[in-house]
Amino acid sequence: MNCKIFLSTVVVTSLILLNCSDKEMEVTEEQREQMRTTAADFMGELKGILLNQVQTNGVVSALDVCSDTAQVLTNEFGLQRGVFIKRVSIKNRNTNNFPDDYEQNVLNSFQEMLRNKKFDGKTELAELVKEGEFTYLRYMKPILIQNGLSSI
Repeated sequence: MNCKIFLSTVVVTSLILLNCSDKEMEVTEEQREQMRTTAADFMGELKGILLNQVQTNGVVSALDVCSDTAQVLTNEFGLQRGVFIKRVSIKNRNTNNFPDDYEQNVLNSFQEMLRNKKFDGKTELAELVKEGEFTYLRYMKPILIQNGLSSI
């Protein structure tokens, strides 16, 4: 696959209610696969909308999709699946997509992996994170942009 790597990620977060000690907290393969599928489904829908816009109205019009339509899609998709989804990047163009501290650390880790050539289409992070009294399953997957869309 000939891709340009655009260091942006799709973040999927799900509330997990657990009664266990920190030592027992591990992401199961089933949870990881659920998050992987959710992220892939979301990116597939977004890619379809972007490609349709490019084919119909040209590349420049796809920028509006990224800034407006994608925000609505992100919110609606998350509500349908019962998860919180957002797209974050080291170089943001949209103020709604700024990473929090956790996401920034993961983005930096992905950047380091990219520099060290340890980055591929399977790169992802799934982790149970305790924030206050709640535990969240946080999943981050880099977005790989095909060359035909690299200017978007």
